[in-house]
Amino acid sequence: MEEIVSPFHRPRCLAAAAPGGKAKLTHPGKAILAGDCVKQTVQGHGVRGLYRGLSSLLYGSIPKSAVRFGVFEYLSNHARDEAGKLNSTRGLLCGLGAGVMEAVVIVCPMETVKVRIRGTYQGLTATVLKQGSNQAIRFYVMTSLRNWYKGDNPNKAINPVVTGTFGAIAGAASVFYKGTVPRLGRVCLDVAIVFIIYEEVVKVLNTVWKT
Repeated sequence: MEEIVSPFHRPRCLAAAAPGGKAKLTHPGKAILAGDCVKQTVQGHGVRGLYRGLSSLLYGSIPKSAVRFGVFEYLSNHARDEAGKLNSTRGLLCGLGAGVMEAVVIVCPMETVKVRIRGTYQGLTATVLKQGSNQAIRFYVMTSLRNWYKGDNPNKAINPVVTGTFGAIAGAASVFYKGTVPRLGRVCLDVAIVFIIYEEVVKVLNTVWKT
């Protein structure tokens, strides 16, 4: 998944690094837009330049996703009604719990290490609020769309294309930062792919035991 969205990460970071959604690369005094970030990165470093820092993304994303979806699945299994349906409000609360646990167990320790390099870590509270709110919004939107699609049949299957579309919408709903345009592309694709993988893995697991 990170191999796919990684090309969006560097331009987004560069575009968000400077005022007005612009950023500077290796050319002093030359402010460029996100599209130019991609062009000049490829020109200067080749296509591989878009994947610089991929290993660190992988090291962080794998445990974050594991904790996030593991906790969400655990909480949602205890929050469903007699028909096995998870309503939007409970989905939001389960997402909030998953985001908080993700922040405490994975994100905060990682940020503690990063602060020695960047000096930008804002502390446990800020990280918990950010991760908790992000996941609360995403799972709320995803749960709402999933319930709308399934209607009165909680066992209705959702194909990966629909899941990906819902995931992209959920990702877009949580993007409100400087550098929104390049971030939007990465986050929507990221969340869409993650939810597709999550749903398909749950389907496989449900053939072995009820999750």
